[in-house]
Amino acid sequence: MAENKENRLSENEITADAISYRNENLRRRSRYICVFAALALALIFITVLNINTGNVHIPLHRILNILFLKTGSAKEINIIWRIRMPRILMAAILGGGLSLSGFCCRLFLRIPLPGRMCWAYHQEQR
Repeated sequence: MAENKENRLSENEITADAISYRNENLRRRSRYICVFAALALALIFITVLNINTGNVHIPLHRILNILFLKTGSAKEINIIWRIRMPRILMAAILGGGLSLSGFCCRLFLRIPLPGRMCWAYHQEQR
């Protein structure tokens, strides 16, 4: 009888630990999804803003028509597809490459991230 109670307690503890782990994992995944969605929306917003910015002003509705329907004046199509989009793609690829190289540098050289004391030390030096 005593062994059955011990087994039941250990099974209850295991299921409680499993539920706790599952809840924690679900929270972590939901945070990752929210951060990824926010970054994707920021990328889309910045891309549209970057396409809209330039010496030749092109309204947003014409930009969307040129990007998705490929309709518009030849001048605006050339400006967007031959000047502004390559600049945006180049910046995105360059930023991704820089972040990847920084990650690899920290990974292979085992350089830790700076802590709070490092920043406080630099502020005291000024």
